[in-house]
Formats: sequence, C-alpha cells, structure tokens
Amino acid sequence: MSSLYQALAFEESKLRKAAQAVIAEIADIAWPERLPSLMPTLVNMLSNEASMVVHSSLSCLVLVAENFGAEDVERVASQLFPPLLSLFANEQVEIVVRKQALSVFTTCLVALASAGGEKMKGLMQAFQPVLDEWVGRAVAAMQHTAHEGGRSLRGIQIEAVKMLSSLASPFSKYFLEKSDAIMQAMWSLLSNASAEYERMHVRRSTEDEPVSDEEDEAGEDISLNTLLSEFSSLVMQMAEKTRLKKKVKIMMPSLAKLLLVFAQYAVSEMSLWEDDPAEFAAMEEEESFRSNARNVAVDILVLLQETVGGTIVMESVLAAAEERLATAEKCKAEGDPYWWKMREAVMYCIGSLSAELMDVAQNGAEKKKKKGGADRPATSFWPFHPLTYLTHIVMPYLSNEGTNPVLQHRSLWSMHMFSFVLDKPTAEHVFTAAVSCLNQNYHLSLRMNACKAVQGTMKHLDGQQITSSFAYLFGYLAMLCGEAGSDLMHICIDCIEMAIKKDEGRAASQHVQPISSMMVLLIQKQAADPVIPASCIACLKALAEQPSCREGVYAHALPAAAEALARYTSLDSTVLEKVTMLVEGIVHSDDGALPVQVWSAVFPSLITVLLSVDDDAVIQQGTATLKAFVRYGHTQLEQEMDGVGTPLTSLLSVLSRILSPTLSDSAELEAGGLLHLLIRYCGEALSPVMPDIVKAALSRIATSSHIVLNTDLITLLCRLTLLHPSAMMTLLSSTPSPAPDSHEEVATVFFVRRVLSSYADIHSRFGTKVVASALCLLLRDYANELSTVAVKGKQVSADNAGELRTRSTAKDRKVEYEVIPATAKVLELLAMTYKEEVERREKKDGDDEWDTDEGEDVDSDEEEGEEEGVGKKSPFAPASDFFGLLEELKYAEDGDIDIEDDDVKDDPINDVNVEADIVQTVKKYAAEHGDALASSQASLTSAAVNTIQQILEVQ
Repeated sequence: MSSLYQALAFEESKLRKAAQAVIAEIADIAWPERLPSLMPTLVNMLSNEASMVVHSSLSCLVLVAENFGAEDVERVASQLFPPLLSLFANEQVEIVVRKQALSVFTTCLVALASAGGEKMKGLMQAFQPVLDEWVGRAVAAMQHTAHEGGRSLRGIQIEAVKMLSSLASPFSKYFLEKSDAIMQAMWSLLSNASAEYERMHVRRSTEDEPVSDEEDEAGEDISLNTLLSEFSSLVMQMAEKTRLKKKVKIMMPSLAKLLLVFAQYAVSEMSLWEDDPAEFAAMEEEESFRSNARNVAVDILVLLQETVGGTIVMESVLAAAEERLATAEKCKAEGDPYWWKMREAVMYCIGSLSAELMDVAQNGAEKKKKKGGADRPATSFWPFHPLTYLTHIVMPYLSNEGTNPVLQHRSLWSMHMFSFVLDKPTAEHVFTAAVSCLNQNYHLSLRMNACKAVQGTMKHLDGQQITSSFAYLFGYLAMLCGEAGSDLMHICIDCIEMAIKKDEGRAASQHVQPISSMMVLLIQKQAADPVIPASCIACLKALAEQPSCREGVYAHALPAAAEALARYTSLDSTVLEKVTMLVEGIVHSDDGALPVQVWSAVFPSLITVLLSVDDDAVIQQGTATLKAFVRYGHTQLEQEMDGVGTPLTSLLSVLSRILSPTLSDSAELEAGGLLHLLIRYCGEALSPVMPDIVKAALSRIATSSHIVLNTDLITLLCRLTLLHPSAMMTLLSSTPSPAPDSHEEVATVFFVRRVLSSYADIHSRFGTKVVASALCLLLRDYANELSTVAVKGKQVSADNAGELRTRSTAKDRKVEYEVIPATAKVLELLAMTYKEEVERREKKDGDDEWDTDEGEDVDSDEEEGEEEGVGKKSPFAPASDFFGLLEELKYAEDGDIDIEDDDVKDDPINDVNVEADIVQTVKKYAAEHGDALASSQASLTSAAVNTIQQILEVQ
C-alpha cells in the first residue's frame, strides 16, 4: 500500500487518478480491519504544503467515502472532520481544494443518513456542533457573489447546495431549524446568479466581453446550468417534507420571477440565429440542448408543480409573467434593444407549461385560499384563460409586418403548444398566418414552428379552408421536408396526410403526381429510418382513399408500394405493415375487377413477402390485403396475367404456408376470412384442393389454443358442410383424427366435438348463423352418425362430494361430467339459439329504436343487419374483427352482434332464417327419432327441455 500512497503525489494526473481508484477498491474490501493505516495516511496528506498532494488525497477520500456506512463515518469523524473544515474555511486555499473538502463532508452526510431511525437521531445529536459549523460556512459561501478577488466561487456554491440537499429530506427537522438562514442564502445565491446571467449572457454586447467560467481548475462543470440543476434538486428535496414544502410555497412568487430571467435567450444561442439557422433549429429540437439555462429553469417550474401541487406555482408564474411583460413594454418604449428577449421568455415559459396551466386552471381555479397558506400573488392572468392569453399576448406577433422574427417564431410555437384549446375562428387566423410563414424566405426555425402550428390548427378547420390553401401548403411543406431533420419531416408528412383527408380530393386530385413522387423519393432515401417510410405510406393511403385521386395513385403510388415490398428484407416490419395497409387502401373496385396495373405492380411482391417473411403483424396485415384483392378482383382470380400468372394459384400457395403449424396463431388470424371469400367466389375452382384445405384447418384447430383462430376455422368448416354436406362427411369419416394422443378414430368425431365445445365462443351474428345452420343440417340428415359421438354433458357429483373439503382436498378433487350423445348436445344448443332468435325478433318487432349500453338511440333494421352492437368498421377491416375479437366488439343488449362489413353483408348466409330452420329441424328429428328425443331430455337442462317443447308446438 505504501507505493500506492506515494503514487497519490505523482506529477502525472492519470497515475494519480489510477492510484485513487485502486485505493478506493481495496478500502471497500479491507478497511478498517486489514487496512488500519488508510485514514491516518490520507488525513496526514491533508496538511501537506503541496496543493497537488492535498487535492489528490481529497479526491481519494471522496471515492473511499462513497462506500461508507454510518458506522464508518462515526469511526473516522474525530480525525477527518477537523482538517476538512480547516481547509474549507481557509479562504487562502485554492477554490478547488475547498470545494473537495466540502464534497468529502457531503458524502459522509449521505452515509450518516443511511443509519435511519433512532441511530440516525443519536448520530445527529453527537455531530450537531460540527454540522452547525459546516452549514454556517456553506450558507456564508452561498451569499457571496460568484466572482470575488478574481476567483470564481461558483464551484464551492454548487457543492454547498449539494450539501444542503443531502440534509433536507433525511434531516428535515434540523433543516427546518436552520431554514431561515438557508432560505436567505438560497435567495441571495439565485438573485446573484440571475443578475450574472442577464449581465454576462443575455445583454453581452460583444464577443470580447468576459463570461462566467464553465469549468474549474479540475475540469469540473461549474456553469450556471449546473448551479440551477443542483438548486432544483434542493428544492425538490424540500418539497418532499410537508413543513419544508410550506417554505417553498412562500418562496414561489419571488422564485418564479428569477426563473423567468434564466428563460431568456443567451447571446451565444442567438448568434446561431443569423450564423447557422440549421444549428439553431437543431438546438430548439434536440433533447441534448435541454441542459441550457432556459430549459433548466422551465424544468424546475414543471417539477415544482408536480411536487408542490395546487395553484400556487402556476399563479406565481403568471404573476411573474405579467410583471415581466410590463417591464418589456417599458424597455421597448425606452429603446432597450433587449426588450424582446423578456417577452419571448414569457411566451416560452407559458407555452412549455401549457399542459400544467390547463390542468390547474380546470381543476384548481375554484379552490379558495386556505387559512395560513402562502399568499397568492396578484395577477390579472388568473384564472388562466388560454384564448385570452393567445389573443392579446401571442397573436400580435404572428404577423410579419414589423415583427421581431424571433418573437414571430415563438408565437407560432405557442400556438402549436396551445393548439388543443383553439376555437375555430382563432384556428383559422393562426392557420393562415402559419401557412404564409412556411415560405422558404423565412428562417428555418420559424418555418419549423409554422409547420407545427399548421398541424395543431388543421384539426379545428373544415375542408373548404384546407382546399383553398392546399397548393401553397403542399408546396411549402415539400420544400421544408428537404431541409428538416427526421422528426420535423414526419410532422410535414403528417400535415400533408391531414390536408388530403380534410380536402377530400377536391384540390389533392390536382397534385397526385407530385405528392406521389415526393413520397416515393422519401421512401427510397429514408429506408433506414422506419418512421419516415411508414408516414409516407400512410399519406399515400390517404390519397388513394379519395375517389378522385385513385387513378392517379394507380399510376404514381403503386410503384412506391411495389418497391417497398420488393425490399422488405431491408425494411422494418412496421413499414411492411404500413405498405400492406396502403395496398389495401388502393385496391378498390365496385365491379369485381381491378385495373391490371394494380395486379402487376403489387400482387407478385406481396405474395413474395407472405411466402418469406416471419413477422406476425406483416403476415396478418398482408393476408388482409389479399382479402382486398379477392373482394374487389374476384372475377379475375382464375385469369392468366402477365407477370402474375393465375392469382388463385398464388393465393393457395400462401394459404398453404399460413395454415402450416410453423407459424404462430396470431400470424394466421386472417386465414379464415380469406378462405371464406375464396369459397364464396371460387368454390368450384377450389374443389380439387378442398380436401387439403379441410385437413390443414383441422390440424390447426387441433394444435391452436387461440379462440379467434379456432372459431374462424370452425365456422369455415361449417360453411363447407353446408355447401357440400355429402363430400364433407365422406372426407371427415375417411380422415384420421388430427388430435394428438386422441382416442378419436376419425376426424368426424373430432370435428363434431370441437364445433359443440366452441359454439359458445362464436359471438358474431354471421358466425352464429353459419354454425347453427350446419348443426341443423347434421341433425336433420346425419342424426345416426351424431348419435354415436359421445360428448361432454352436464357436470355431475365427483367422488367424496359429501365430505368436508379443505384446500388440499379441493385441489385434488376431480370434476366429472356426464357423457351424452352429440345429438342431445346439438338439441340443447339449438334450443338456446332458438330462444335468442325469438327474443331478438320480438324485441325488434316491438321497438324500432332501442338504446345501446352507452345510452345512445340507434335505428334498428333487421333486413339491413344494422345494429349498434358493434362499432363502425372500415370496409377493409380484417376478418378477425368480425369473427370474434371480443375486446373490439360492443354488445347489443341481447348479446348478438350484427357485422356491417363488405365481406359478409352481401353473403348468402345472411339470408338464412335460423329460427325457421331450427323449428323445421327439431320437428323432423322428433318425427323420425322420437324415442331418442325422449331419452335425451334427461341430459338436457330444464330450460332446454321447455324450449324444445315450445318449438314442437309452433304451427
């Protein structure tokens, strides 16, 4: 160890630092038992005449003390604290040494706080005289100006604030006793710092004028920003304790005034406005610039609102803002060239606090002042009315005529920050001003905020105003995209997309080619950043959804989609999902035939993606896109096309992969819906491969635990049973059961059992009709086959049912069910469905308008199948949306769901009268299998028996 101690005095700083780190590591393991010489050696070095040795010893002590516990501090206090205090109190000692001495003591205080409880109280009593001396010295240092005698005391002041922060929360009682002196020192420190900031940074007229130091002799940050950050930590520690929080509230009005001083632009920041507009714009946008004084000041106000709460913080800010605005107007009248910085700082603070201001204004404005609380500052700004503030303080600077460009920049930004509260007249005025400020002759940062203001105001406007400004808006935004970073580029594209939707194709139809070309170019250039291509594709989709723009999109946007799909291996899965959504939006036709370029440009690439990619979201959305091709191009599925081949062949190859067990359930959610469409439109053409489809569906049902996927596929098999009953029953009876470790010999048994067990999981109106109709067919025509299939019936008593059950016996108790023939279970399910159908019909007959669960009056029309049991769907909604996604479905009072979707609303299944079908089926079964019906009643619920009797009595 002696060589390590000697290394602390080396000339080479890297060697000294290495020795300090090694000593600290060894001390953490061996001190004090095996390293008793550590503290005496380091303490002796503190009296060395060479400041470098003292500095090195203190640096080592800081590292060692970081691993101290309370007992370690108690052990070394008598030998360590006196020389530390002597160094700190000696104004002739180097500033950096005094700062380090205070840092060692602060680290020891933190260790003392770890004792907790009575132990900490005892230690506090023992060390109070020493602590009084340290706090007195620290408070005195905080009250000095930062620069005395040509030396900067800022480093010591920052460390003093750190020490007080370590006291505030764990030693709050002691802190409260000293709070008057501490608060006075805090106020003095911040007042001096704000005056220094305004003098040296805000009002510095030339680059030659001196500025405050940013680093001390040891290279540590002692800037005003660091001081503010440490001050913020101290205030937050105080706000955690109720009695100290009151002190913070008392200080708030004065504190807000000083923080508004720090919120002004520094000269160094404003020099970028003229010299490097792009750098200034980056400074405004990037998080890395949040550490400048103005942002630290705003962050302190936000933290104060979060910790102090109530209205006092925001009231203080508004009072300070009102006073600051009055001062700015006075300075302007007197010819002060810096008046605009005061006004800009006010707008910046209030805009940055927009969310907090609105929350307090809405929730706390009516709360009366509590007795004994902090005095509220007088201000006409409270209660806060955002539109009044925007109209009188912000809007006068939106105009370019005679307006300071920085104030115009901040005014546009303020409108963006408060866009969520704008009314239509204000939004119209702001929108017009913001669009004009997008002109490339304006400063880049001003144009950026104009873009944000446009984005915020557009949602309040009607389409006509967007239409009249569309050409200018798109042109300016396109130019801005070429200069902006990715974050702003995303906002520009979002504005274009919003404008297209608002315009509804009136003006956008004249700009399809330039919009498409721009988006294609951005997709090509920004492929590495998934956000931009995804935004471009969403914009193209909005364009494609406008009928007047569709032909232009076919010509110009389809190549972009095809290119993105062709490069899917290098694109993010989010982009691929957006691409498939774009294609789904483009693929639209009313006559069952799509333009050839739609097929040739996109379909081959989409097939390639679905045969190659493994991303669940992409496969699911891509399958939904194939549904759109089938839906709108079903007359062309069997035609030979150049570059495409026969679409049906490609579709079947995709289905073969999607239904394979190698993919996850979530990737296959659209498979059932795609198969429904193919069977509906290409049933005959599918006949040769139908056995393979059935076997694949059965295998997925056997291996999948996903309710939505299973009910989709069961509904599909029931539909095939309705269409080809004989062929289906023959196929099932000759196919082995797909269930693993099953005693079922053939797939018929598996199919029947799964249909019956899954019936309760089918919640769509369409699915219920399909499966109920299939059950009717099976009971009518295949009752003998059904009677041989044993299924689970009602729950019956288990062994030892009469015994008193404990937790352990209840856990081991086996639940048993009655075994009944499938015919009995079918009868029970049909009885339940019949009852629901009757109730549904009677309700509709008796009330044309009924209330949903949300209390909304909704027209009901049985022929159209419209009912507010489900939310409005896009015409391109995925199949899973209407085949059982329960979390997305809203139920009508009777529990049924009518699906309004292109895939099912015109399906022939909707013409089936389930109620009449059940009546016919049960009567036929009773006539032909009366004995079986009578014997099965013992296995049915009493409600089912009564319903069957009602069915038999229907005339």
